[in-house]
Amino acid sequence: MSLCYTLIIGIDKYNSGMKKGLRWYESMINKHPDNWRFYMGLANLHYNMASYDEALRLYDRVIQMKPDLVNTYICKALTYEYKRPNFQKANEMSAKAL
Repeated sequence: MSLCYTLIIGIDKYNSGMKKGLRWYESMINKHPDNWRFYMGLANLHYNMASYDEALRLYDRVIQMKPDLVNTYICKALTYEYKRPNFQKANEMSAKAL
């Protein structure tokens, strides 16, 4: 088996796993809409898929639900850093985490 073929298979399995993860988190949010952990997991998954706008929207939702969760501000800062990069927004979120 060639290296390219192996990489294509690996990428396909990775993408398939991400799609399954999205469906799982979305179904859990439908069942438990008040559980911030599912929103955080979905936000992190979108971040890993480089869907930064959706990740930011979901991090905002987590902040509304649990404003004292420092990790959310850190994740949001990193998302701003990778998305634009928007260092001013990243610094603002980092400062809120402190």
